[in-house]
Amino acid sequence: MSVNVSYSNQSYNCLVGPYQVAMVIFTITKILLILPLCILVLFVGHQRWRQRSPGATLSHFDILTYHLVAIEILNVIVAILNVWITYADLPSVWIAFKIAFSVSFPGQLLYQCLTSIDRYLAVVHPIIYLRLRNRNAVQIIYISSGFALLLCAAVFVVFYECAEELINIPVFSVLVLSLIVVSFCSLSVLHALKRPGPGEGGGADQFKQRAFKTTMAILTVLLLWFVGILVGFALSTSGAVVDQCLPVSIGFFFSFPGSLVIPLLFLHRVRKLPCCLYNSE
Repeated sequence: MSVNVSYSNQSYNCLVGPYQVAMVIFTITKILLILPLCILVLFVGHQRWRQRSPGATLSHFDILTYHLVAIEILNVIVAILNVWITYADLPSVWIAFKIAFSVSFPGQLLYQCLTSIDRYLAVVHPIIYLRLRNRNAVQIIYISSGFALLLCAAVFVVFYECAEELINIPVFSVLVLSLIVVSFCSLSVLHALKRPGPGEGGGADQFKQRAFKTTMAILTVLLLWFVGILVGFALSTSGAVVDQCLPVSIGFFFSFPGSLVIPLLFLHRVRKLPCCLYNSE
């Protein structure tokens, strides 16, 4: 059955049955797959924070990972609210969804970009990266990332309240900008890893090969995520399909690998990944 699903001032032509099934599957998968992983990352991070030596600072990667998993948990809440809306279009639930989505969607992309920039500086500009590994630089990261997230959320809220029919403008803008940043940083890292360094031995070559494969895997899943969502939004807004909601929901399924890659890398780095056996050495 095709109906107009109306959220505030915006109306979508949706085949309610397929859209509801897709969103329920998406939400259940997030609850079962993403949420436990994010909780484990925060639990391990809290243990490491309690065991750290006095005066020690967290690495940039750890800070960004903790922020990213917090955003992922909020994104699980967004998915639950979205399912709630599809079954009961309550104004209060819709307001909560708009606020949560305005933080979680740009937040996901922001912290993926920041982790890419962190890898870029560590590999391409190591001297600058080492200078940034102090308490003042960490505080700058906290403040700047928080300000950028609040700015993005404010833009989304303004569009929701004043020009909801144009909400795809900030969505596309954030997606395209994130795609450019992540692609540039990752390709620069891959290019730097392919270049031979002075006096490198076999161990350094093996380390570079592992780093190259890891960066390539990260770039692949993030491109899959960004391109999938972009294609979903493009099909939804172009009028090329009868069901305007289903392409967007399917596009968000491509976000699963991107949501998993950073938490899994963190757990593997601290040797806490449940599916792996680690040597005691």
